Amino acid sequence: MFHNVLRYRNQILITICGYVGHLLCGYGISWTAPIIPKLENPDESPLSRPLSDIEMSLLASVLYIAGLPAVLSMSWFSNFKGRKASYVLSAIFYIIGFAMLGSATNFTMMFIARIINTFGFSIANMINTIYIGEIASSNIRGIFLTGLGVIQTLGSLILFSVGPFVSYSMVSYIGVAISIVYFLAVLCIPESPVYLALKDINNCSMCLVRNERISVLNYLSGMLVVVFFSTSIFKMADSSVPPSLATIIIGCTQLVGSIIAPFCVEISGRRILLLVSTGVCCVSMIVFGCHFFLIHINSPLVEHIKWLPLASLVVFFMSNNMGFGVIPSTLTGELFNSNVRSKGTASVFVVSWISGFIITTIFNTLISSIGAYAVFWFFSFTCGLAFLFTLFFIPETKGKSLIEIQEMLSK
Repeated sequence: MFHNVLRYRNQILITICGYVGHLLCGYGISWTAPIIPKLENPDESPLSRPLSDIEMSLLASVLYIAGLPAVLSMSWFSNFKGRKASYVLSAIFYIIGFAMLGSATNFTMMFIARIINTFGFSIANMINTIYIGEIASSNIRGIFLTGLGVIQTLGSLILFSVGPFVSYSMVSYIGVAISIVYFLAVLCIPESPVYLALKDINNCSMCLVRNERISVLNYLSGMLVVVFFSTSIFKMADSSVPPSLATIIIGCTQLVGSIIAPFCVEISGRRILLLVSTGVCCVSMIVFGCHFFLIHINSPLVEHIKWLPLASLVVFFMSNNMGFGVIPSTLTGELFNSNVRSKGTASVFVVSWISGFIITTIFNTLISSIGAYAVFWFFSFTCGLAFLFTLFFIPETKGKSLIEIQEMLSK
């Protein structure tokens, strides 16, 4: 094992530098979870007035729509200026965005800061998938790409653990400090060895369809919506565990699941892990929806199963972070050929984030109009669709080089 660490030392060090960007991604994406309760508390909020439900939703969902121009421009920028320049640009957006969030005193400034921060999330998310897929050896590529989920979850867990106990401004200034570390780290990485223009565009359309569909289903599974509104959801569910503690437990669960994933992905393969993950996610969301249905019909059983919301979400996030939440990114880094990887990855992110923006923006409205139980049953339905799509359309890429994967797809 030590020999392998020495053998891949440079790849490991380079990947760790990129991982800091994904740590910030998890930290920033989950920002609304501890911040929304602070904004609702006049003693903690930096704002002069309370925010409306729509404004609260926009602070969460803006990352999807603001990320579109970022990933679209990155598909060109990463090929024109290179992967390293893209990393540096994402770090600059992180620093500016978190600094503005920390000093924001009105909704407009906060909203603009979230947009700028989203540029950092979007670029780091996309460029890590491309760059790590290009620099990693075939026998460790899956571990490195799946590890992105571990680091993003760690970022969320840091926020969940620290956010409720520090001031509004301090939450963002911690992000600034990590962003500066990220900026210095990516200045030291080399340019991708496959940063060049190739002519072969075979199989791009089929890869695009496969990646877009599984990624869209992932965003429609409710994973990020639950993270965004976790504190509010646990309040609605009348859980026996305090919402702030439940959120920390969920963050720890995500971390454990995503730590397990890199080891499983090279043992069982991408496809098997994805099948198990989507299946378990489907069942756990059905159970979670059933709890809200019992609340809806005023069932006396609710008083005896207040542990169920947390238990079902623990199972959901453990399973999601072991497969469904991380494998689509791994496949994106593997299925596209080098010359179309930037454009293909951008297309996947665009379609996925449009889906995420829509479901996050209308989440509170759906809860009010059709009931929480119906919303979570819809999430279980999308997990079921993801299971079937994986079963029939997702190829196994375990242990294959990028060239071997392209040869397999061309058959």
